[in-house]
Amino acid sequence: MARITTAYFIDGDHVNPEACTVALGLRPTAIRHKDGANLRGHPRNEWKLSTGWLELDSIEASVVTLLETLWPAKDRIVLYLSETKASSSLVTGIEISDERPDYCLSRVTVSKVAHLCASYALDIYDYRPGQQFVQ
Repeated sequence: MARITTAYFIDGDHVNPEACTVALGLRPTAIRHKDGANLRGHPRNEWKLSTGWLELDSIEASVVTLLETLWPAKDRIVLYLSETKASSSLVTGIEISDERPDYCLSRVTVSKVAHLCASYALDIYDYRPGQQFVQ
C-alpha cells in the first residue's frame, strides 16, 4: 500500500477564500492568501479541501473519498467558479515506499472531476530502493 492524498483547489485573482467557504457550504482544510497580500490587492488566492494522507492501494479510492465530500456541493461549486472566473484542480499525491498503487480512475470518477471543471494532476514520490525520485 502507498500513502495517498487528494486535494481539490480553487484559485484565482478574484477568489476570496472566506467568501468561497460560505458560497460552497464546505469547510476547507486550508486557505492561502498568496504573497501575503491583502484581499484588496486582488492576489491570487487559494481554497483547498484535502483527504489528508491515507494508506490506500489505488488513486481511485482517494479521489472517490474526496468526491464524496465535494459532490453534494457540485452545483454551488460550478456556480462559484463561473461567477468568479476561478480555476479548479484536483491533485493526487502518492508516496511509495513498498508497493505502488493502482493508477486507474473509473469513468464515473473522471466524469465527476470534469463536472467540477477541474484539471487533474498526479504527483508521484517513489522512495523504494533502487528507484529514481519521480515527480
